[in-house]
Amino acid sequence: MNVGCDDMHTLSPRDGPILTPHSTLWLPDDPSGTFARSSLWAVHIFRLLEPHETRALVALALEHAAANGWSTRRHKHHPTTDIAVERETAPALHSAVKPLVARVVLPTLALHYGFELCELQMRDLFVVRYQQGAQDRLTPHRDGNLLSFSILLSDPSEFEGGGLRFHSLGPACDACGGLRAAAATCRRCDGVGRLALPGCGCGDLTTHSGKLLHEGARVTSGTRFVLVGFVHVTSPEIDHEFISHGSLANSSAVGAWADHECVGGARLSPPSSPQREMHTAFDDETALAAHLFGG
Repeated sequence: MNVGCDDMHTLSPRDGPILTPHSTLWLPDDPSGTFARSSLWAVHIFRLLEPHETRALVALALEHAAANGWSTRRHKHHPTTDIAVERETAPALHSAVKPLVARVVLPTLALHYGFELCELQMRDLFVVRYQQGAQDRLTPHRDGNLLSFSILLSDPSEFEGGGLRFHSLGPACDACGGLRAAAATCRRCDGVGRLALPGCGCGDLTTHSGKLLHEGARVTSGTRFVLVGFVHVTSPEIDHEFISHGSLANSSAVGAWADHECVGGARLSPPSSPQREMHTAFDDETALAAHLFGG
């Protein structure tokens, strides 16, 4: 099936350029009182794409994979089965996705997490495939960047299981008794004690701090496609040494108990306003898009 960029001209979010979440979950308050709640503690879910738009993106990904295959070695510590959305290697996918990310996703991230738009830059953008009998999950990890997002491209009727699961927020597992009684052998939560985020439909955008311990829950049947983005933040309010090189902020071994420190320690100071007007140093949309995508 040939799907060109013309098939994607209708990519237009339902709620306008800046999205409003239909669901938000918060990291619980820090019991030690060391870290105060900030915008980085929130996981937001937004309605973004219509089903026909996600189907068109999946078709582009499958067309690319048929000719070039899927990559399994792009990420050193937690590799995914994916396609890098890059201008040089996947031009059709890149042309379809870049305007959506530059005009809608990144401005939404900037507003809800309290940054200027010009302080955000894409570091990686890729389509992931989770499939029973192949790579069906992604183990617990913290991303190397401060902000991350994902867009579900598959209809929930096309797979079972799966989903984005956080270790310190989200619903408790009803199969093993939740957090205190979580068993390593529980097939429903894989011993985490929590379930994947509820209420995420086809085309929904999920945003979060990459420093929260999270994983891709196991897909038990079918195939699940997700568009994932890693976003670098250049704001002077951020402790860049901690984000990039701090062993705590970059280790999955420390567990969910460290989430408050990993997220709280990332920000040197709270933003002057949780939702600031977005000012940029760029005179036109082309220059801004080039900055957001690193060239």
